[in-house]
Amino acid sequence: MAEQAGGQHICDVFTQGNDILLRKITAEGMLISLADRPGVASLSTFWRPDDHYILVTASPGGIAYNPKLVPADLVPADWSDLIKPEFKGKIILTDPRNSETLVPFVLLLRDEFGDDFLRKLGQQDLKLVPVTQQGVEQVAAGEAWMVLPCNPGNLERYEGRDAPVKLAPMPPTPNWTSYFTAIPKTAPNMEGATAWFDYTMSREGQEILCANVSVSPLDDVPGALPKPMGELKDPDIERALKHSRELFDLLGLPA
Repeated sequence: MAEQAGGQHICDVFTQGNDILLRKITAEGMLISLADRPGVASLSTFWRPDDHYILVTASPGGIAYNPKLVPADLVPADWSDLIKPEFKGKIILTDPRNSETLVPFVLLLRDEFGDDFLRKLGQQDLKLVPVTQQGVEQVAAGEAWMVLPCNPGNLERYEGRDAPVKLAPMPPTPNWTSYFTAIPKTAPNMEGATAWFDYTMSREGQEILCANVSVSPLDDVPGALPKPMGELKDPDIERALKHSRELFDLLGLPA
């Protein structure tokens, strides 16, 4: 935001994967209120954590698995199934040390199931990959039974290819990919910025944005993914990062 503070107003719209920066610049009075934009007033606090930034779409996380390898009666029904002995040595985990956006997922598991669950998960001889897509490719190739966490976008390239990989949604469902949107008060093209936001939040815009890969804040959007089992969970990324070292220790991941 150095440009903003220096009077160089080069941005019409902010889109962020988390709300850390947006909370900061909201407190500094840099963003316009979106409360009166069409459709915003009816949103829940999950989609509208603040009137100055809106979550315009969210992609739910789950487990991608190979249906040719995982017996039907062993397909995970929730995250707690991951510590079953049948899965030892057969799970790929996207290494949470590689990206701060992965740490809230580990925090969610700890919040829901406790420290002992993370310890037992870490004892499953996890195979680590730097990015989820690599893990999906390995699962499709039969090199492991499953990879986590994973979202629908990671499987999009396999649609219509009869590839042996499916996504199992998990309760509680982490919000895996976020798109928070805000408009700075000094946007050079304010009319265009607000028109873009309004279109993004319209039914037509949501249909384009969410098709086959994410959940819409609006109801009954064609092509959008169904609302997950219960509300999407969005753990506090700042709390997750604060406790990241102990989370990694519980999983047995060295510094």
